[in-house]
Amino acid sequence: MVSDLERARLTRPGAADDELLIELAECVLEELDLSPAVDHAIVASFRDVVRIEEADIDWSGHISWTSDGLVITVNAAHPRPRQRFTALHEVVHTFFPGFSMQTQYRCLPSIANGLVHPGDPAVEKLCDAGAAELLFPRRPFLNDLTGNTMTSSLLRGLATRYEASLEATARRIVTLNSEPTLFIAFEVSRKPSQPNNSPALRIQYHYSSGQWPFIPKYKAAPDDSVFYRAILDGASDEVTSLASLGMPQIDNAHVSAIYSPYYDNNGDLHMRVLAVITRPVHTGERRG
Repeated sequence: MVSDLERARLTRPGAADDELLIELAECVLEELDLSPAVDHAIVASFRDVVRIEEADIDWSGHISWTSDGLVITVNAAHPRPRQRFTALHEVVHTFFPGFSMQTQYRCLPSIANGLVHPGDPAVEKLCDAGAAELLFPRRPFLNDLTGNTMTSSLLRGLATRYEASLEATARRIVTLNSEPTLFIAFEVSRKPSQPNNSPALRIQYHYSSGQWPFIPKYKAAPDDSVFYRAILDGASDEVTSLASLGMPQIDNAHVSAIYSPYYDNNGDLHMRVLAVITRPVHTGERRG
């Protein structure tokens, strides 16, 4: 049986898989006539999923064939917005050839290494991209961004409107915003190479569009920075230099930072700050 992605490849030879997945996601939403917040259960049912269930698992979720049919399982301990993204990630697996031959997992690399069929990282990345297309329909999301200044209130508002996590919403902003945009996740932690030093608010990972200087992992944000103030005030917005993060050439960045703590599977609290940073486009600069 030819999969939807294979059929799309035949229709548009040479097109990248991520482009084809955007089109497939848009077709699903149009056929179902869904608008934000997209009902992930309806999308799953449309793709022949008989049910979505919760379970005490160490990973985010998986999709598998059962005696009842196709079932998506999500982590019972995860917040509903994260479960919604995971469910749609698993739905996107149904576009791929051979997805039903084995259980497909969405999980961290450290957990994937212990699974029998950990999955292809490239496919998992495409499924994340496809899930974003379903959770944040492109045209409505662009309309919500157009004409609005990036602020912490806008980030929270979009997350609420689309029933999504702050991080997933921030990543979608990076993908679709017309200005160069940078998302950084900080956590209060120790630098791995200096385990005996005092904890500080450090960069854990980032995601960007447009041109940005090198961003050093584990770089600590100063205690008087807009990022650290988010811990004290819940959120902080400021136009500032990024010199303290090792980017002195960025002196007029608009920073929107939100304190977003979470508990891990061991019950340990992580003091996390999520920041969306934009800057003006320079003359002749390309966004990509």
